[in-house]
Order: sequence, then C-alpha cells, then structure tokens
Amino acid sequence: MGHMAAAPDEFTPDHDEVKFPPVPSKYDAVEVPNIINAPAAKRHCTRAARHDQRGPRNAIILSLDAAMRGECRRRLYVHPIAWTPYHLELLGVHFRFAKIPPSRQGSGDAQVRLYKKEAKDDLKGEIVCRLHVQGVWTAKTRGQMMISINFDAISKTRHKWVHGGKQRASQNYGAGFVVRLKKEKALQPTIACKGPYICSLLIALAQAHRRSSPEAPGWKVLLLAVGGVGALQLYCYQSWVPAALLQKLDEPSTAVACPDVVIRISTISLATPQDAVRRIWEMLHKDELV
Repeated sequence: MGHMAAAPDEFTPDHDEVKFPPVPSKYDAVEVPNIINAPAAKRHCTRAARHDQRGPRNAIILSLDAAMRGECRRRLYVHPIAWTPYHLELLGVHFRFAKIPPSRQGSGDAQVRLYKKEAKDDLKGEIVCRLHVQGVWTAKTRGQMMISINFDAISKTRHKWVHGGKQRASQNYGAGFVVRLKKEKALQPTIACKGPYICSLLIALAQAHRRSSPEAPGWKVLLLAVGGVGALQLYCYQSWVPAALLQKLDEPSTAVACPDVVIRISTISLATPQDAVRRIWEMLHKDELV
C-alpha cells in the first residue's frame, strides 16, 4: 500500500486523478497503505502467526509487516488497483449491503450545490500513489468531501496497470500476453460493487479528512459509483474509518489494535430521475455535503 491522498492544486469535478500529497506533520513518514511499492519482505513467518492474524478475535495483534511476512507467497506489495479480497481481510474491512430510508416529501425542490475546493499551499508535496476517479466534490462550508467513480473506469485502469504502456499493450499475442490476460482475470472482482479498489479510495478520502481534523477519532466517508454509461442504479458507499486504521498504515511495523471497518453499500434507482435526484440530495444533506 502506498500514500493515497487527495487534491491536485484544486478540487474540480471530472478530474481524471485524485492526488493526496503528504502534509508536514507527525504523519509524514507514511501516508497510506504501506503495502504499496515497498520492497518485498524476505523473512518468513510461522503458520501459527499467519493464523493469529486472521479471524475476528485474534489472540495476538500483528503489525502489517509481520502479517505480510507470514504471507510471503502472496503478492501484497502492489498498487491499490491490484488489491484483492485478501488485502481487505488483512485490513479488517468488510462490505455490507444496507437500505436507504424512503424519500421524504418536500425535498424535491432542493438544489444540490457542489463547490470547488480552494487550493492550499500546505497540501503541496510529493505524490506517492495516484488513484483514478471521475470526480472529487467538496462542500464549501464544512469541507466534507465525496468521490465519484464508475466500475467501467476501474476496469480500464486495471487493464492499463496489467498490460503496461501502449507498445506492450498492442502486443496481443505470445506467452506474455496470455499471462497478462490470466493476471487481469484473476484481479477482476467477482462482484464489481465490492471491488477492493473502492476500499482504497475510501481510505484515501479519510486521509484527506485527517488533514483538516487530525485529532478526530475517525472520519465519515462517502463514495458514489455507477456501472457505466446507461446504468440504471447508483451505488452509495458510506463508512466510518477509525484513526487506528490510518495509524496502522502509517506505522506498518507497529502492532495497532483496530476495530473492523464496515463499508455499507446502498443503491438508488435511476429509472425515475426526479425521485433519484430527491434521494441523492437527502443523502448528501445527511452527510453535510449540501
């Protein structure tokens, strides 16, 4: 895992990338899942240690480094676009479907207001890891942020990551091409709406929130996603990311006790535009984005 942070010089809709630069603070050392782009671990761990890391009630709390040494045969030091369900298991993150309450009457006339985030000099810094999204939205008053993405874009990003540059991607023949196809198929999530990359985006969003409220015990994050062009359903991801999880990523060699993180997935039908707008507005209002 690497440093996932957000914000080029300015937040605007339909950005192709979300960049989360480090900020001068006690968190400078590592700002994101340190499983990314790190040197491969050479030491081995016993089966007992690997077993202790799994399960909801561990007798022993292992650091991320120790847990990954115990799984040295797995390729865990990868970009978030190549995360697998095991990365979520390692971080204690779970997806869970939830229902959005019925829409309240009288909210249809409300306008959804989205603002550009003002550029801040103290957010400039080296970018360790770049995460591709369709848009980053920020509320003008409270600074709450939301990310939008679509599953087709995630698949295309994963395809580019596996096949490399244009010259290599154009070589659609030979043993190497077959190996890359198998690798891409293995990384494709069984259920698109539960893709591990979505988890990495929510973690990056929590890290961005931490800059404005570093002493908070955790941060509420929101992400909206659709399947692609012509989609009839909007997926809403809401979660509470505890500070302990970010500390665990900042200090991979330290054993940090962290509660499991549940990402709640709810859906909004886009078949009736007027009703869909009302429900989306109510959800954004609840999360103080409007």
